Amino acid sequence: MGRGNRRYRAVEQQLIPASVFAAMRAAGPLPVPLPGSAAEWLAGKREVLNRHLGKVAAKVASDGLEDVSLRAGRLRVSPLKASTPDEAEGALAPMYAHLPPIRVTDLLADVDRWTGFTGCFTHLTTGRTHDDPRAVLTAVLADATNLGHVRMAEACGLVSQRQLGWLSSWHLRARKPMARRSPGW
Repeated sequence: MGRGNRRYRAVEQQLIPASVFAAMRAAGPLPVPLPGSAAEWLAGKREVLNRHLGKVAAKVASDGLEDVSLRAGRLRVSPLKASTPDEAEGALAPMYAHLPPIRVTDLLADVDRWTGFTGCFTHLTTGRTHDDPRAVLTAVLADATNLGHVRMAEACGLVSQRQLGWLSSWHLRARKPMARRSPGW
C-alpha cells in the first residue's frame, strides 16, 4: 500500500516490534501514562465509575438532580428549556426580515463557486475529485445536518443512499490544502 494508508494497514504492523517492547519493559516502567497491566487499568476505571455512581445515587436520594427525577423505578427527564431570551428573539426578527430568502443548497453552491472547496474532497486512493460537485455537496449537507444518507437521498432525488454512503466513505476528507481563489465579489 502507498504512503498515508495507515487506516487500512494491519494492526500488527502498527505495533512496536516484540523484541523492542520486551527490551523496553525489561529496562523499567514503560514511558506511557498507563498502569502496567489491563487488570490495574480496569480496577482504576471501576473505582472512578463507582465514585461517580455514588455521587449520582446520593443526588437521586436527595432529589438533587436538576430536571431529573427517579420515582418508583421510573426515570423522568424534563424537556430542555429555550436558551434564547424572548427579548433577543424579538430584536432579531427585524434583522432577519432584511435577509434575502435562500435555500441552504444554493448557499453551498455559491460558496463552492467562490472557493472551489469541493475540489478538496478527493477520492481516498485515486486522488481525483468527484465528477458531480452537487453530489459531493449533498453528501456534505447530509452529514452536516445529521439528516443521514437515507433521508437525504429521499429528500433530494439527486443521488441514492448507497451513492451518498460511497461518497462519504471515499471522498469526504480533505487530502491536500486548497489553493486560495479570489471570491469574485
